[in-house]
Amino acid sequence: MSLPHLLLVDDSEAVLAFERAALSGHYVVTTAANGREALAKVAAVRPAAMLLDLSMPEMDGDEVLAQMQRDADLRRIPVIIVSTEKQRAEACVKNGARAYLPKPIRAQDLLPLVGRVLEDELRATQQGSLSVLFVSTADVELGLPLDAVVSVLHQAAKLLDEEVAAHLLPDDVPQFELGDVGSDCECSRKLHQVKLVCDDQHSIDGPSDDSRDDQDSDRAGDHLAFGAELRAAESQNRVEDGIGKISSNQREPGA
Repeated sequence: MSLPHLLLVDDSEAVLAFERAALSGHYVVTTAANGREALAKVAAVRPAAMLLDLSMPEMDGDEVLAQMQRDADLRRIPVIIVSTEKQRAEACVKNGARAYLPKPIRAQDLLPLVGRVLEDELRATQQGSLSVLFVSTADVELGLPLDAVVSVLHQAAKLLDEEVAAHLLPDDVPQFELGDVGSDCECSRKLHQVKLVCDDQHSIDGPSDDSRDDQDSDRAGDHLAFGAELRAAESQNRVEDGIGKISSNQREPGA
């Protein structure tokens, strides 16, 4: 596994020698003596990080940082300001630099700081790659930001809730809180209305198979019972007609 590449920028050869000695066992090191050389090398090398002095000939570190921030690719490279000028260094941190290390430099401060900056950059890169949902269609693959996907899902869930609420409880049915439920007539009327709405909504889906079978059985039983009652009534009418005829025949001789 190759070592991370660092670009060390300072107009002091002594500072560059110290930084090179402290870091070369852990990183691949390239140096630059002024701002213009730094911009040329950072574009060619694309280092994992840059250590940047502020006061230099030809171009100061402030301008180097500003030009890197205007470039979409170079602004991703973390910059550590190494300077005696605290106020300028803090302004650079606000303008895009990742950290500030005051001079004189100490090895016990330099190594941990560079390691922490690189770890933070790696973590940010990994999180960025996990924050995209890749969707493939035909031969095209699209990367959708997860924040946008989550926002759309929340909106869809909200619309679905509103649609369900509109079907289950129409606007013309009075709303009430659970704490309002009591024995008064008005509350009972509201509960009855809600019950009717729920019953009507349930009937939209139709009865289940079991309930349909039960209804068919009940309907058949009703038909049988009605037929039996009809036949019994007809029999009763015939009996009464026969008795009437017999009574008439018995009365005719004596008339």
